[in-house]
Amino acid sequence: MTERAPLARSGFYWARDKNCHVWSRDPSALAKRKRPATERAMPLLPRDTGRAMSQESVEVVRRAFEYEVFGRGDASASFDPEVVMTPVEEAPRYGLDAIRDNFMSWEAAWDELETTAEEFIDGGDRVVVTIYFRGRGRRSGIEIDTRLYEVYFLREGKIVRVQEFTDRAEAFEAAGLSE
Repeated sequence: MTERAPLARSGFYWARDKNCHVWSRDPSALAKRKRPATERAMPLLPRDTGRAMSQESVEVVRRAFEYEVFGRGDASASFDPEVVMTPVEEAPRYGLDAIRDNFMSWEAAWDELETTAEEFIDGGDRVVVTIYFRGRGRRSGIEIDTRLYEVYFLREGKIVRVQEFTDRAEAFEAAGLSE
């Protein structure tokens, strides 16, 4: 990839390949993808409704991530009231309270937890988010340095399901995307 296009004032960069749009705060991450994005980044066009819808899905998920991790914003603005959250190796949780509670229980197990959304990959009504975690176990002292992948499923502009994966390929498969 030779060009990357910054999204206006958001701090994100994006590129597009034949299957999806890719957003990342780190422009070099766009070039590191296993299947490279197209050589030419698409310009932001005011009448490009497909592009606007894609950007809208990612923006909904970005706001949701801010709520999940930092408690900022209004959950009902991003999530369906009957949302289903399926964390890695846990039973599904239901409803708006499950979203924030899931992250708070994860966060409680760690000291000095660093959580970063590295990229948002748009697949229309499904968005894959790569999340980087670094921290030290509160009781065990074990250090983690890992990534999880969350797939957000949207319907009518609201998130109806969030599913976590430890494997990027599985997350892409669940989202109906290919790498």
